[in-house]
Amino acid sequence: MKTIPIIFYIGIIIWSTIPYRHIGKRYFYFFYSYALADPLTLYLRILFHSPSNFFYIPVNFIAFVSLFNSQFIKKNKLFILITFIIVLIININISSSVYLIIVSLLNFLILIKIVYEFIFSINLERLTNIFLIVMILNTIATIFQFLGIITGFVNGYFYYYAFVIFQIFIGIFFWIFKEDNPKLNIRFNIEWNDL
Repeated sequence: MKTIPIIFYIGIIIWSTIPYRHIGKRYFYFFYSYALADPLTLYLRILFHSPSNFFYIPVNFIAFVSLFNSQFIKKNKLFILITFIIVLIININISSSVYLIIVSLLNFLILIKIVYEFIFSINLERLTNIFLIVMILNTIATIFQFLGIITGFVNGYFYYYAFVIFQIFIGIFFWIFKEDNPKLNIRFNIEWNDL
């Protein structure tokens, strides 16, 4: 069973280094917010022997906000700040079921935003980016993980660590490739009027 913690730590190491591969890029803050989640939670558990996942709701909120451009964030900074404070307040002493529902909803919002960007790139630029497809797959997997826990479908450690292994491979992809890598673009020569 020692392989289980090793797999978990490998995942943390990979996802903690991904932001450094994307400094100055479109999704730097998105990856940076996720990079903080597991190490902070692990630190909290080791230092205070707490099973709390306190950081996941704020982290997912920050990840969602980071998907918007800087002009949108500056224009709506007061609303975002107030919402973040409300999120922090809600995050205190909530039940595990409510916590799982909120994290699932935040990931669903993240999924909607990434799918929107994916459709926008196809419609405007006549190309699709494999990077965005992998982001969509990763977000869908995360949603299914939490929904599986909520519905009781999850089969204990096997399901959880199968997801961790999947995320390790996704993390390796994000570590190797950046969103502006031309090799990840698939261009369409089809006009929408032709469909």
